[in-house]
Order: sequence, then structure tokens, then C-alpha cells
Amino acid sequence: PDTIPAPTPTACRDQSSWNSNCRVVINYEYHIQPFWERERAAMTVGAATATSCIGCHSPSTEVDGNTLVRVPDAQLDLTRIKLQANARMTSYTELTAGDNRQILNAETGLLEDELIPTGECNVDIDGNPIVDEDGVCTDPVLVTVPVQASMSRNGARASARFFNTFAPGGSHAGSNFLNDAELKLLSEWLDTNGRYYTNPFEMALTQ
Repeated sequence: PDTIPAPTPTACRDQSSWNSNCRVVINYEYHIQPFWERERAAMTVGAATATSCIGCHSPSTEVDGNTLVRVPDAQLDLTRIKLQANARMTSYTELTAGDNRQILNAETGLLEDELIPTGECNVDIDGNPIVDEDGVCTDPVLVTVPVQASMSRNGARASARFFNTFAPGGSHAGSNFLNDAELKLLSEWLDTNGRYYTNPFEMALTQ
């Protein structure tokens, strides 16, 4: 816990020195991302066991000193990777906006968006379906498969898909996953619109 900054100054956490100017300031990079990276007691879901959230929810894993690409568990990537400078962390986007379903390309060994046919066929420049001599479509229209966001910036009540996972009977129930204090902070963060920065003057963290 000492490695995760509190969302209030020390004085505001002391009853004797609390004052009306005290405010909770929750910045995703400082206060939420560390939850996913925090080392915990062993957590087991199905056949997978890890000591951090990103131990399962990341696009790669270490096996015998080798880095292997994989599809993140539940199609949820909780890493701090930023696709470009000044971008938001991947985990924030995946949690609050969702993403496309990914698959592992067996030939390239890389992750890519899954594409499924719509049942329609692409057409040539004359507007005719692209088919073979038997009339079978050779260029089907493909679309990505969206993955629903786990959280909603409309608040904790609207984020049942996330919180139910940690409720009794959920796949991530138990304090080894997220404890009550962490779940409380996440609830308060979402109830204040789940902003990336509550204080925009905080410096962005590097990857």
C-alpha cells in the first residue's frame, strides 16, 4: 500500500487536521493504474494463477525466460502502455471505452483484431459482387468484433459488469484480488465521471 499514493494529502487523512479545503484528487495514472500492477497473494481463476492483475490481463507473459505473446484474459489489457506520446494508458481505454476482440495470428505470432464475415460481398468498381466462376464470393465484407467496456464513466452503479466480478460468487471474489479500500476508491472515481486526470496539472507518467 505504501507504493500507491493516497488521493488526499496526509493532513486531510488525519481527523484532527482535516479542513473544508480538503479534496479527493484521483488521477488515473497515479492512483488507479498501480492497482493492476500491485504484487498480491496468489490469485487463481480457473487454471490461471498470478500475483498481480497484469499477470493475466496483459498481451504477453514470461515462460522460461522467453516472452510469449498471448490474448489477455477476458480480452482485457490492464498494462500502462501508451500507443503514442501524451496518449492515455491502454488499461484506461480498455476499461472505460472497450476495444475490438483480438486473436493470436498463428503465422505471425502477433495479436490482431478478429474479423468476421457479415454475409455480404465486396463489389468491384462497377458495383458487381466479387465472385468466382461458380458465383461464390471471394472477397467477403469483414468487420471487427467489439468488446464491451468493463466500466462506465456514468458511475459505479452503471459499472456492474466490473464490480460483480469481485462480489461474492464472482470469479474475482476475495481480498486477494481487490480489497475493500481499492474497490471503494474505484467506486468514488467512477462516481466523479472516471476522469483520466482530476488535476490536469499533474505530470504524465512514462510507460
